[in-house]
Amino acid sequence: MKKTTKKMIDRRTLYTQNVIKEAFLQVKQMKSYNAITVAELCREAEISRGTFYRHYSNIAEVLDELIEEMLSEVSSLLVHLSLTEEVQCGIPFCHFIRENQKYRCIIMDDTLTSYIIDKVTKFFMGDFEAYMMEHTTLPREQIESIYYFQISGCFTIAKRYARMSKGDWCSIQKTIDTFIKNGLKSYMQQAE
Repeated sequence: MKKTTKKMIDRRTLYTQNVIKEAFLQVKQMKSYNAITVAELCREAEISRGTFYRHYSNIAEVLDELIEEMLSEVSSLLVHLSLTEEVQCGIPFCHFIRENQKYRCIIMDDTLTSYIIDKVTKFFMGDFEAYMMEHTTLPREQIESIYYFQISGCFTIAKRYARMSKGDWCSIQKTIDTFIKNGLKSYMQQAE
């Protein structure tokens, strides 16, 4: 009997968190991130402030969870550039930025750009760093710099050309990917 109760609590918790996140996305479409209040989220989600605070300490936690969900749908840079044998389980970050409608209100908010880039780099940095440490002689600081540069550039260019036709975008993406891949490979050749 307790197992059933626990599952119901988990489902209810999951449901409430999803309602809050959906409310956040609805309100975010109309307002900048810094202007969103807990009271607005509660009205939109049709919940009490107490319910909100049972699940989240603040609005930033809701944003963080949405960004983590978003990143779970994205492939790593290593996979995207085919530098590893790993199976592709997501779409490239640049495609996601351009095509995802659900998170568009977060992605296109210029006040959140640095925050999102930091989250992306923390989410994927470990694999990239480990791979580069193994295959190059670059020090960790330089590897991190390359990664931040790549993610920042990808994010900026994908936002800038978000309304460009898919065919034109694919041509730009291919050029950038070739540039990045060949640059990374030049460091791997130096290590050999």
